[in-house]
Amino acid sequence: LLLSAPYPALSHLTAALREKKERGEMPAMWGDVYNWMLQDAVMQPLLRRMLHGLFLPSREVSIPAPVAARLFTRDRRLSGSTTRLETFRQCPFRHFAMYALRLQQRDRYEFQSNDFGTLLHGILRGYGEWVRSAYGNDWCAALTEAPEKIEELLQELIPQVHSTVLMSRASYRHRIERIRCTAQQTIQHLTSWAAASSFHPYGFEISFGRRNDGVRLADFPLADGMTLSLRGQIDRLDVMDHHAYYLVLDYKTGATSLLLPEIRHGLKMQLLLYLFVVRSIPDTEEAFPAGMLYAPVKNPVVPCNVRLDEAALRRKVMEGMKLTGMLLDDADIMKQLDQAADHICISFNKDNSLSKSSAKFVRSREEFQQLLSFLPQL
Repeated sequence: LLLSAPYPALSHLTAALREKKERGEMPAMWGDVYNWMLQDAVMQPLLRRMLHGLFLPSREVSIPAPVAARLFTRDRRLSGSTTRLETFRQCPFRHFAMYALRLQQRDRYEFQSNDFGTLLHGILRGYGEWVRSAYGNDWCAALTEAPEKIEELLQELIPQVHSTVLMSRASYRHRIERIRCTAQQTIQHLTSWAAASSFHPYGFEISFGRRNDGVRLADFPLADGMTLSLRGQIDRLDVMDHHAYYLVLDYKTGATSLLLPEIRHGLKMQLLLYLFVVRSIPDTEEAFPAGMLYAPVKNPVVPCNVRLDEAALRRKVMEGMKLTGMLLDDADIMKQLDQAADHICISFNKDNSLSKSSAKFVRSREEFQQLLSFLPQL
């Protein structure tokens, strides 16, 4: 089958020659295929072109500074979000394709994964603002009306995200049910956390960096007189009474983790930037960060081999929905965040000391200050 037609055979020959180049090994039959193609009038030009590409030396050439400035800046100002900076750190070519060539995937008439997140973010924002205005941030009192409010928000948001797509097929209507159940589960978990925490929401989807945003962020200086302007949106900001400490939350529908090396290498800058931005808000400019956390937005499936009662099932679900990230290494503040640490990524020993497994999630006051000072250098 590998040799059933010349053109597929050339593709397989290319793979075999690459294997020989990298490991020095190649089945003998590919030598015969190579010799045949070398003598064939049609395949010989294609073979030579393939060989030229296969053995072409890799040379990295930097884009000249004037060209880069024309591609990426306007009036010597580079604008973007932390996602853009993280993209460059992860893959410079992807950054070039997205922000210089401005390549985009073809828009399809289907429900995308980011639509799922957009709807859930909208529901959580709307629900949080409703609880604050109608119930004075009393999440527990609002829980009885949660299903009706979630449904109201869902029906309000659907027309904004591929509205006809969501209603056109049975499979998409099933996804609406998934979104509904995920929102209910997430809000139930956040309500349970609110009952155990002395922190309360200060704001939702706080935008910064744009001309009309209420929160302004000074530009970061770059080389050659250029500047970097960052914009973004904080999903949720929580504060303690008297605003002495604050906590930033980012809702995540996928897997989440936050490691110090990832921050230092510029791979995950989002939450750290949010901590930095909060210092520009008048009510919190003197506050100190209690932490930065990812809040899972999901309806976890609990694997088990035996039937669980409702209490045991609830505990399993809570384990899968713990907020993860970095917290201030202060036992009193962590207790204020979550009295029993049932909802966040730490745990306490019987003597109320921090467990050994929780050490990777906490940072000292000095470390938080260093990270905030280090951000402009990233």
